Amino acid sequence: MAELLGGVAFDLLMKAVSDVALTVASFRSELNHLKATLTSIKPFVEDIEELNKVLNYRQEGAETLNNRFEQGEKLVRKCLKIKWWNPIQKYLCAKKLKEFESSLLWYFQINVQAELARDGKNISVGVNSLQEKMDKVISIQNNDSGFSGWCGVPGVPDFVVGLDVQLQELKAMLLRDVGQIVVLSAPEGYGKTTLAKLLCNDDEIKGIYGNNIFFQTVSNIANLQLMVQKVIQSNKNQKAPVFQSDEDAIYQLEQFFQQQIGPAPILLVLDDMWSGSESLIDQFLLPIRGYKILVTSRFDFPQFDWTYKLNMLNHQDAMTLFQHYAFKDGICTVQKHLVEEVVRGCSGSPLALTVVGKSLYRQPEVKWISTAQNWSQGQSTLEEKMASYNGQNLLP
Repeated sequence: MAELLGGVAFDLLMKAVSDVALTVASFRSELNHLKATLTSIKPFVEDIEELNKVLNYRQEGAETLNNRFEQGEKLVRKCLKIKWWNPIQKYLCAKKLKEFESSLLWYFQINVQAELARDGKNISVGVNSLQEKMDKVISIQNNDSGFSGWCGVPGVPDFVVGLDVQLQELKAMLLRDVGQIVVLSAPEGYGKTTLAKLLCNDDEIKGIYGNNIFFQTVSNIANLQLMVQKVIQSNKNQKAPVFQSDEDAIYQLEQFFQQQIGPAPILLVLDDMWSGSESLIDQFLLPIRGYKILVTSRFDFPQFDWTYKLNMLNHQDAMTLFQHYAFKDGICTVQKHLVEEVVRGCSGSPLALTVVGKSLYRQPEVKWISTAQNWSQGQSTLEEKMASYNGQNLLP
């Protein structure tokens, strides 16, 4: 199995990435980024393999990484099956590619380093070489603004409508001198992350927090030690720390905030938290003056006192957003009632309005009629409509 670790499984994944990137233009950006990551990791993988042979490293560790490579190859190959006319499936697959790359880096930055330290391997000359290679991997990813896993504040979309009032209300709630946690709650696709980005890029917020805003996208994969590591790594002068436990990670985070950041105010954004993660959020509560946490989630967290519920876009704003993508040249090419029906079917969701608007750009009227009819039938939820859009199973 050790041979598969740096050999067959890794090479098959690399070949799949190269082949699909040449064949499917839709995912070329994501696949080229993944290829660069694999290239930077390969020397590290090879050195681990050599170290394992000398130190009789546990077989299950090799199997775990081997399985990751195999799963990645299957995901990349599935890109070939996605039809060019299905924008939602392309969006979901691109998202999964980014999540796979992120999880692969997480494994190297947390699990591998922790096991090396726990087994005492970091006393050898070989591990010093491994650490140098890991620093290069981390440096490459930090310098790539397209990678979503790091804590730098992301930019805002080029076109945003209907969030001006919500931004002011959320900002007022955050700046109240009561409570340390504010929850931004709304169903998927309503623009929670966009509103959080707008907040972090707001002039007043930047005037208060300066460079002390840490934006961490969590989603369904949560690792407290990894989350803390990324916050600390966002300071370019800090090396990737290794933690002995979750408690040690939180202690080092508090020390980092107090010694490297304080006494200036600090804002930590935990984007896309899931139901039942209250205990994880609680661990980030630190006794630091001026320290605030903004949580975005599809779910409610009743135990936290301050929650801002983001509503769907009103019809006028929904029309504006949809028409921006459906009629990029400013000319409406179909009957107005069809536009109205499709927009109503999107239920005020910015994500649905954007995806469907792009998919109908320069499409014949028959495509508009089909879309309007499919979305107007029954009382299905927005999520069900998106999942059944174009009659396809959208999950890659």
